Amino acid sequence: MRIAFRPSPCPGVPPVIARRLDMPEIMVFAAEGRTVEQKRGLVKDLTEAMVKNFGVPAEVVTVQIVEAPKTDKAKGGVLFCDR
Repeated sequence: MRIAFRPSPCPGVPPVIARRLDMPEIMVFAAEGRTVEQKRGLVKDLTEAMVKNFGVPAEVVTVQIVEAPKTDKAKGGVLFCDR
């Protein structure tokens, strides 16, 4: 494995940390129930947005979907399973 370093774009930030900033990770928290097709569409759109707005290659963008059972997630004091 080869690790490449480049100068930090931010004064005072070591190159190793600056490199990690180029590898964005997006976490999506949601109640369970979306289809695989919906998840595919979401991660594709989020990745494209990072490429466009952050100027990074798609290969470095990580998207993680964290699903919670509807019995374990609430909004306004009401469980999602009770909505």
